[in-house]
Amino acid sequence: MIKKRLVGLLSHAKKYIAYTILWQWAALLSQVLAVFSIADLLEQVAYRGVTVPIIERTILILFLVLVIRAQHLELCYLHIQIHLFPDARVACA
Repeated sequence: MIKKRLVGLLSHAKKYIAYTILWQWAALLSQVLAVFSIADLLEQVAYRGVTVPIIERTILILFLVLVIRAQHLELCYLHIQIHLFPDARVACA
């Protein structure tokens, strides 16, 4: 839940709050997509209908989910590092 009063006090950080919320939604939706993809693959295995395109699609989806999750974790790490250690220099690669 986002508290409007808190956002008002942190008016300079609205952009970062929006980025964080968007990345959280992207991470959540990508995980849901990964679960459905794995469930579909398991269903195909159970009914002996596994084909190479199904496996390739599942691997591609899982790779994209990992990329999104890695970006989300990196954003969270930088956010924590910047706010907990404001005097430290942060190098973004």
